[in-house]
Amino acid sequence: MSRHRRAVSIFERASAVHRLFDIMRITWLGFWAAAATIILFVPMTAAGLLSRTGNLAFDISKIWAHIVLGVSFVRSEIINRENIRKGTSYVIVSNHQSLFDILALVTTLGIQFRWFIKKEILKVTAVRLRAVRGTQHFH
Repeated sequence: MSRHRRAVSIFERASAVHRLFDIMRITWLGFWAAAATIILFVPMTAAGLLSRTGNLAFDISKIWAHIVLGVSFVRSEIINRENIRKGTSYVIVSNHQSLFDILALVTTLGIQFRWFIKKEILKVTAVRLRAVRGTQHFH
């Protein structure tokens, strides 16, 4: 009985290495994102529920966003930031072209902002509690 060995191309080896690298990268990101979320959840929730302005919760969310972007090896930058004037109202729209849009906005704009949400999102209890508590919301 003869054994038949199949030649493994360099592309198949590279593909296996890429899959292994992807698994390692996802595990790395998942661990640190989960750790940051668990550690910052209580202070962020407390700050959100106890503060009328929400500024402290926003600052904590910036820390979380920086951690997640950092462990993801994602860099974000804003071009023409000098055109954003403090004290001026803006409508900021995220087009959700990636998983990092919101994190990039939080970390790079340099201004406090609040979210508009669809009323369906208010079915999530934690979101509803925060949206109703001390904030302006629209139905």
